[in-house]
Amino acid sequence: MDEEKFSTVGGSDKPEKKGFKVKVITLLAIVLIIIIGVLVAKTIIMNKIRQTDEKNVSEIVINELNRIKSGDKEALETYLQNSDVFNNSDEFEEIEEELEDEEIEDVEKSEKIIQDEEETENDENELDEVDDTDEIEDIIDDEEYDEEYDEENYDEEDDKMFTAFLSTLEYEITDINVEKNNATVTAKITNKDSGEIFRNYFTRAIKLAINQALSSNKSDAGESEKELQDYLEEQAVSSEIPVVTNEVKFNLEKENNEWKITDYDKDMVDVVFPNLINVVTELGEQYGEYGD
Repeated sequence: MDEEKFSTVGGSDKPEKKGFKVKVITLLAIVLIIIIGVLVAKTIIMNKIRQTDEKNVSEIVINELNRIKSGDKEALETYLQNSDVFNNSDEFEEIEEELEDEEIEDVEKSEKIIQDEEETENDENELDEVDDTDEIEDIIDDEEYDEEYDEENYDEEDDKMFTAFLSTLEYEITDINVEKNNATVTAKITNKDSGEIFRNYFTRAIKLAINQALSSNKSDAGESEKELQDYLEEQAVSSEIPVVTNEVKFNLEKENNEWKITDYDKDMVDVVFPNLINVVTELGEQYGEYGD
């Protein structure tokens, strides 16, 4: 009689163990996929925020450089005030300058009193000769107009000079680095040597002033000014004037979700107008010696 084969009561446990392992592996795979998905999403979001911040800080610096290039007075005055050139004076030198200013002011006051008295006397004589009231008003209006014209003319000449110096300024953003709420933008700024331009312009102005002083024709003043302006513009674009390039790092901070420039690593006056301060100082000392 053949022996009967009996299986173990309850059957084999191998299928149950295999099914449990599959479930655990599947669960771990799902968790891993979720973690990877979260990390990828976070990276995409952070990169998007970084790209937005980089674009924003770059635009802010470009806008600032455009303001400088256009000769914006507020921008230029800001950099002039923050320039090391105007903040290196010693305390004793400041006191000495104040004393000298007071002495000069006293002398100027005395001279002005004498001048005012003379002008008053001349005006009274002139008005005595004028019988018509309309003519008197015309004289007063002409004097007021001349004063306004002089101020406007001075500002206009000043603007023309800045425009000439800034006409060849070029810039390029070379690096942007954003770390949370701080950023650094590096810009390469190129311009003609403003010091050399001013030296040539100053020399030409001296020659014209001497020629005009020796000339009997005093009506050449307007032509001399135009000649100087034309010469300045020619010098600004002349190939003989060397080009100076500087790299400047602008530091920015984000506050209330807005980026602002906090400082920069170089004196912007010397970057925007290369060597201008050095040449002006040199010429001042040179002609100051002649004046002494």
